Amino acid sequence: MKNYFFLQLKRQIKLLPLVLTVTFVLFVGISTILTLLINMFNSSEDQQLFKIAISGDTDSEYIGLGLTAVQTIDDTRFTIEFLELKEEEAKAALKSGNISAYVVLPENFIDNAIAGNVDKIRFVTTAGDRGITTMLKNELTTLITDMVVYSQKGTYGLNDALKDNDTPKEERWKLVDDISIEYVELVFHRNDMIKEVVIGISDGLSTSQYYLCGMTVLLLMLIGIPFASVCVRRDNSLESLLVSRGYSVRRQILSEYFAHFCILTGVALFMTVCIRYMPNIIELIGNEDLISEMSIPFVLRIIVSVALLSAMNIFIFELVDNLVSGVLLHFFTVLALGYVSGLFYPIYSFPAVIQKLSCLLPTGILRSFMSGIFADETSLASCVLGIMIYLFLFLAGTAVLRHRKLAGNRG
Repeated sequence: MKNYFFLQLKRQIKLLPLVLTVTFVLFVGISTILTLLINMFNSSEDQQLFKIAISGDTDSEYIGLGLTAVQTIDDTRFTIEFLELKEEEAKAALKSGNISAYVVLPENFIDNAIAGNVDKIRFVTTAGDRGITTMLKNELTTLITDMVVYSQKGTYGLNDALKDNDTPKEERWKLVDDISIEYVELVFHRNDMIKEVVIGISDGLSTSQYYLCGMTVLLLMLIGIPFASVCVRRDNSLESLLVSRGYSVRRQILSEYFAHFCILTGVALFMTVCIRYMPNIIELIGNEDLISEMSIPFVLRIIVSVALLSAMNIFIFELVDNLVSGVLLHFFTVLALGYVSGLFYPIYSFPAVIQKLSCLLPTGILRSFMSGIFADETSLASCVLGIMIYLFLFLAGTAVLRHRKLAGNRG
């Protein structure tokens, strides 16, 4: 069967220039779409720094010290940017969308607060806003109210208790200062009470990592379409002749499969070289050190994915005996599997039934398998087992279809 293998290899090598051209065009198109998707996500409201203006009585040095502390020490500096604006400027900025909200401090706010009277603060956002800004407003108002009210009660409560017990004034104010400092430290270290777990959008991946894995699987599926011209057959006379001379269907299928696998692997490696030198893809993955570290695992997972997709390709092409039908069947199979498996949209956006179904589909398994490059949570053993099962099913299914075709010809 060595001769038959090389015959199939030569037939598919003739398509190589066309396939490489199509692969490059598809790669450029998909990488451009991928970059646009990531940029669109990163420019969305929930990925931006919230700008909040401070208006009203902002002349006090305590306000300046507070804003400086928030912008240099507090963790809110990573999510919120505070600006000092006049109220009219803040209104104009809010209407134009340059800020998310603004706060108006009443006159003598700081002096009254020092005396123990905390005046109400106006927090202004756009009318009818039901997005992330509203959530932020609710969180901020609750947080500030709790911090101000309870720290005030604790500080002045301590002062009153010490005063009632005839504590000397100097000692009393020293203790009040000490507890005030402790309250400030508690406020600035409040995040120590929270454990942060980044779950990503799926499999623990960020948006760029998720789409990189999904689009890689999609591209590997699409580059199989041109092979319909050599894999789809109208006449099975040669296969019947081979069977009559003792070359079984199983050996024919394996020879065709390995020939297709070798060519498709070469095309996939060409694709990985393109990925390595595309600046927009490199930006999505990370720095050069990370790219070098993941290069070998990425190539190995690409080869394993190609092993499964090669079997799926010859199975699809065996289902039909017309070139147009083969191309259309392959294309719409790619679209359907890609959509349900979350290659186009994050899988969490689908109903729970679709999410469970995705884990059982070959494309869903390949997406999770590729995700393992970035996420340790992905079960490598279950993915490899799923790939082996589908590989066997596709090859066995192709053999059954070939048997039926040849039996029909003999009949």
